[in-house]
Amino acid sequence: MKYVNAKDILPDDMLKQLQTYAAGTLLYVPKEGEEKSWGEASGYRTYLLKRNRMILNFFQYGVSLDEISDVFGLSKETVKKIVYNRKRRAGLIFRPGVSSAEEYAECGLLEEWVQTYLLFERKNREFSNGLYQAERVRLRL
Repeated sequence: MKYVNAKDILPDDMLKQLQTYAAGTLLYVPKEGEEKSWGEASGYRTYLLKRNRMILNFFQYGVSLDEISDVFGLSKETVKKIVYNRKRRAGLIFRPGVSSAEEYAECGLLEEWVQTYLLFERKNREFSNGLYQAERVRLRL
């Protein structure tokens, strides 16, 4: 999108009317019928959603805020805002099981579930239908 001077394209009466409301400011005029939210057209909103989910997963597994900020190239304060935002934390919670993978997939975040599983769980426990042996025993009690 390039800059266009309003006096070059608008009639004089419309230009004068516009100057009363927005003189000296940059003004974006959307196309008719264009109703996409911020970041939807470029995919940036989706990118941020996925990045923030991975940050929450890292935090859930005990990775420090400093380490997370290094991995994602963000300031510690930005990571804190992402991690401690109540609305974000109330959403998906990673668990190494089928039901959690399905929840992530329904939100379009299956890749993030797999990445988290491979980073944190694969080394520690065996994947078996969402329940670990210890959890199976506990559920029988």
